Amino acid sequence: MIKNIKVENLYGLYSYFIDFKKSSKVTILTGPNGYGKTTILKIIHNILNCNLWYFNILVFSKIQVVFEDDCSIVISKIMASDKDDIHNYETQTVFFKFCHVNDSNTVSNEYIFSLSANYLLRTVRHSSAGYRTMDMMKGLDIEDHLTRNYSFEDDSALPEDSKAMTSYLSSYNNLYVKEQRIQYEDLDVQRYGRHLINRYNVDKIVDDIKRLFAEYQDKYVKKCQEIDSHFVEELLRNDSIELNEERYNIIALRIKDILGFYHEYGIAEDLKVDYTYNENFKVALFLYLQGISDKLSVYHLLFVKMMMFVKMIDNKMLSKKTIKLNAKDGLRILDDTNYEVPLRKLSSGEQNLIILYFNLIFKTYKGTIVCLDEPENSMHVAWQKSMLEDFKNIAKEFGIQLIFASHSIDFVNDDWDDCVDLYQALKNHE
Repeated sequence: MIKNIKVENLYGLYSYFIDFKKSSKVTILTGPNGYGKTTILKIIHNILNCNLWYFNILVFSKIQVVFEDDCSIVISKIMASDKDDIHNYETQTVFFKFCHVNDSNTVSNEYIFSLSANYLLRTVRHSSAGYRTMDMMKGLDIEDHLTRNYSFEDDSALPEDSKAMTSYLSSYNNLYVKEQRIQYEDLDVQRYGRHLINRYNVDKIVDDIKRLFAEYQDKYVKKCQEIDSHFVEELLRNDSIELNEERYNIIALRIKDILGFYHEYGIAEDLKVDYTYNENFKVALFLYLQGISDKLSVYHLLFVKMMMFVKMIDNKMLSKKTIKLNAKDGLRILDDTNYEVPLRKLSSGEQNLIILYFNLIFKTYKGTIVCLDEPENSMHVAWQKSMLEDFKNIAKEFGIQLIFASHSIDFVNDDWDDCVDLYQALKNHE
């Protein structure tokens, strides 16, 4: 998790110190347009993703990020001369200092390295189909180009001294959800050749959920094989178990209830509790129930996420619509006549809602740092007012850190304790 971040001379105008509260795990950046809310999200995202080229083109003087383990990264820009333009990356070198703190809270090592404008040029060339000169780069949106094409794993130009920092950063899972999230551009080689076309993110969710079910199904099969292969061995080892008919029925009923919920989602449909109690076989029956319980435990986290997702979506949307999740279809939306509504035909607000909650619930795990830009986009005021409480519950349930940039008072919903107003922060810094 990130403890705090300090940015000096952003765009040559703004300096901020932002402290992320550990207690709530949620921070909302507010403030006027142009004060750098989205840029701060991008700074965090690009640091965590080891997109170090980003700091060659960003206008700033110094950035410091401190993590909860007190490891820190300091990024500074040095001009070639005092007369250089701060917006001209060709005359600047970016210096990185990584301070690694060991378990005894003392600095064990410092690693320093630099990236020049030549590094940026080489990176653009490497990620381009054709050769690019510096003059050609001037007509190129470098950030957009490298966001699409850069791969940290393929970057052979990074210096050896950067490995300690990038290795540390790679241990963090992070997610950046942009403000424009309904559509994305994709290459359609089959129909259009190498042409970019717009696709709908909400359609991708169907395949993502199917893939998620398949991953858990593989884990479940392996768990079944492991438990079943040791059943006889466990049976011979446990010659006496305290089990009576009452306790058996209590355990069996609990498992049946769990299976009933799971089967609604197409989970573990092959499992059934269909044996009545027999005193002569109580050891085998107990191990049988224990085996089923252990097998079902594989699906517990997935089930919790599905329940939370469906509940939070159903509490807001959909106008005479119901959301359904299952292993076969992934995600479906049915109207009150049981007609399936194509996901891309949903309103922009409904699509945004599904995309946001899917990302926060299914694409995160403990320790994930999420940067989310303008969560209120296309949302009805009533939805906005309940979203922040949902997001706090998600952060608490799954142990993630959420950093939002928002213009909406309705989204904040009087929860100003978790807000950082960049306008006020700028005045305080001055």
